[in-house]
Amino acid sequence: METYRGPATLILDSGAELAVGTDLVHRSDWGGLITLAGADWDAIANHDRGRLRLPSGSEGDFVRPNPAEMPPAPAQAPFRIRILGSGDCPF
Repeated sequence: METYRGPATLILDSGAELAVGTDLVHRSDWGGLITLAGADWDAIANHDRGRLRLPSGSEGDFVRPNPAEMPPAPAQAPFRIRILGSGDCPF
């Protein structure tokens, strides 16, 4: 089992890039939690997929398996969402 816990960039289909924290695990697949600033709620609320770029430059696509998991709008504090990798593991 491999893990990655640290900073990353979330890239949305719109091209928007958001700084996030991650807590990811790779077993037979990869996924975990990403932490976003409350101010980024609007940017992510209607997206159910994206791409993560790690500081090493490696990237991986993901989906949100439960888009309904969003906190009520607008989130004032950092919030976490669960992701599931949909391709090669970036770490």
